[in-house]
Amino acid sequence: MVTTSRHQARLKVRDYLEKQLVSLRAGEPLPPIRTLMRESGASLARLNGILDDLEAQGLIERRPRQGIFKAADLRSGSTLEPFVGSSGGSATLTIGVILDSWPHGVNNAYLADLFRYLKRHLRRSPRPCRLVYEFVEAFGEEGGETPRLLTSPGIDGVIFMPFTRGGLEFLNGWRPASRPVVCFGRELRNDQVPQVYVDHRLGGAKAAEYLLQLGHRRICTVSSAMFEGSPDDLRLRGYRQVLERSGVPIDPNLTVEAENRYDQVNQRLARVFDRASSPTAVFVTGGVLMPAVLHALASLGKTVPADLSLLSYDDTEESRTYHPPITVVRQPLDQAMGVLLNEMLNWIEGGHDGRRRVMLPPELVVRESCAPVRETDNAPN
Repeated sequence: MVTTSRHQARLKVRDYLEKQLVSLRAGEPLPPIRTLMRESGASLARLNGILDDLEAQGLIERRPRQGIFKAADLRSGSTLEPFVGSSGGSATLTIGVILDSWPHGVNNAYLADLFRYLKRHLRRSPRPCRLVYEFVEAFGEEGGETPRLLTSPGIDGVIFMPFTRGGLEFLNGWRPASRPVVCFGRELRNDQVPQVYVDHRLGGAKAAEYLLQLGHRRICTVSSAMFEGSPDDLRLRGYRQVLERSGVPIDPNLTVEAENRYDQVNQRLARVFDRASSPTAVFVTGGVLMPAVLHALASLGKTVPADLSLLSYDDTEESRTYHPPITVVRQPLDQAMGVLLNEMLNWIEGGHDGRRRVMLPPELVVRESCAPVRETDNAPN
């Protein structure tokens, strides 16, 4: 059985910090670090890691020599300036970051890693840069709301990270005017916007190829709600193409689509494993669902990898706390943030080289959650 004691300890500390934030108004300070350590029972390293996540999600603001403060409400277009990178002599650039979903609608661990890498590259930047965030909850029926960072004065460039269909369609129709706009994470039809994204089809294909090499033929896929062109959709397309080329039939009864809710994932996986021909492997196409999937497998009494193999997309810091360590398809987020920032700075400085699309390959990271299928497992029941 997958054990998550470190993960549970981390969740306990995060829950403690979130309760602290609920009791505060925007701009009010949290208790000192030593108080937080004593009351939460966390080590300094664990506490700082979770504070990094909260800062990346825009929930807190660290002020040097002042302390940690509850951030302003980031929903409905409000902004926050929690980070200034580099300290060179040049004028500071203000770079906007737009996400078209409040962070609780996406994988927070993924988002935290994303901003951690972006800040790492900003610290190495030859120009000091300040990040300004904006979260847009909805774009409306007919073009809808235009993010303020696209038109507000004082913004030198914008990084747009669309997570929803509305954000994707908005960006497909956007024509950059007063400032550079670079898209991360999605392949657009709009060739006016430079794009840096991961080849999700290839990631799904690598997952399928590896599980097939281990002898698995009955593979359950678990995905978030999808729309055409979403990451989960593209990963499943790559996965299915490999199965079709290999002559392995795709059983619709082994396909699970669910919201990030423990009860829903539990119920739908229980139906899958209640069948006579239950799966020998599970491929989770989005890391946001991993905690719910792990909970469901534990409820079903399934041991990984003895009873079934488990493979997931996204190699977040959180995912590395599971035991046994999970085999994953890792997105090259560090490399992506470096390329993204380089595209942005080149455009701002007037030296954009015309390169409009950068597609990066994901990597399969083999750990201990997958094993060769037993000869009896693929035998007809």
